[in-house]
Amino acid sequence: IEIRDDGKPNLMSRIAEALERHGTSCTRLIRAQGGDAAVVYARVQTINLHGAHEALRAAGLEPVLRKTGTPAP
Repeated sequence: IEIRDDGKPNLMSRIAEALERHGTSCTRLIRAQGGDAAVVYARVQTINLHGAHEALRAAGLEPVLRKTGTPAP
């Protein structure tokens, strides 16, 4: 899952906590600079990506679709 860096403190912790509350295991978080904005890639152990995206949005985070760079549905 790709999450846009919102520039607020403790981004990695907020991502891990949101996924944990959803019951989704996160095995890796990687921060990368992509053009104008930084993103975090989260490797998750779930087949319910839609649910993980919803959990991230509920926590005030912005998951994006990898191929198009647009917000996830």
